[in-house]
Amino acid sequence: MEKRKFDLLCAGLMVYDIHIGPVDNSVFERDTTRMENIDYASGGDALNAAICAAKLGMKVCMGGTVG
Repeated sequence: MEKRKFDLLCAGLMVYDIHIGPVDNSVFERDTTRMENIDYASGGDALNAAICAAKLGMKVCMGGTVG
């Protein structure tokens, strides 16, 4: 019997979230706004599940789209 190379295949969406702030309603009245904080995070249903499973010790394979 062949040994499995991974425990879980996650297929679906992968996104790269950019969180900016602070903002208020006046941000929509200007062309340019200087931001104090910019944070980056991974996201998407399949990517989040893959990351959590890997943290639990599983061998994870990821397949999906970026967008």
